[in-house]
Formats: sequence, C-alpha cells, structure tokens
Amino acid sequence: MTRRDCDHIGILTADADRLIRFYCDLLGYRTVRDEVVTADVMEAIFTVHADCRLVKLSPPKNTEGVNIEIFFYCDGGTDRRPARAPGYNHWGLRVPDRESFVAEMKRHGAAVTEVWRDGHAVYFISDPDGNRIEIRD
Repeated sequence: MTRRDCDHIGILTADADRLIRFYCDLLGYRTVRDEVVTADVMEAIFTVHADCRLVKLSPPKNTEGVNIEIFFYCDGGTDRRPARAPGYNHWGLRVPDRESFVAEMKRHGAAVTEVWRDGHAVYFISDPDGNRIEIRD
C-alpha cells in the first residue's frame, strides 16, 4: 500500500501578518516562501478572480508535520470566497508532551479549550482567526 500524508493546509485570512506571527512565534513554524498568486491562477483553482499573497510555512526544523499556506488578497479584501465554499473544522498538531505544550500556550495567552471525551482530555487552541488546532501527542 502506498503511504499517503496530508501535505499542507490552506487558510484564507484578512490579516496575514498576524497569522504568520502566531504560527512562527508561538508554534515554531518558519516562512519558506512568500509570493503572489495571480488572479488568473486563483480563478482557475478557487473560482476567485483576485491576486493573492501566498505565504508558505513549514514545521519547526527537525520535526515532521503539515505545511501551512496562508492566503491574503493583495487588495486586503476577504469577501471573494465563494458563498458555499466549505472550510475545514480543525487540524491536529502532534507535540512530544501535550500537557507541557498546553501550559506553555496558556502562558503565552493562547485560548485553550479542554473537552473531555472517553475519559480523557482533548485540547484545542485557536489561532488569531479562530481556526481550531487540536493538540495531540
């Protein structure tokens, strides 16, 4: 059987710099690409005719994980997303010590949600746009 992994998650935001700071400063991601995707390409892929800034973030060095692509309309607008476009519910971030990581996020002021399921705690943090990240170990 061929191995299949999630390669990246794309997030459309109204404030790219705020999200980049969150993912880089708090979660240790690093910027590996910052470019403009032309309106023609955006229309062909996402049916939205607008130039978009794309910032690609990679997981911290010496770790495995999912890349994050942050999209931001070059003119600052966010109202071009198709009305019925589905979004993602959350994504999972694997860390070596979940309890320590959650405590560190709280110290940095990140909103942490704790949910009890099947007799154990499940933790989520939210990025500045409210996107949920499940913390897993």
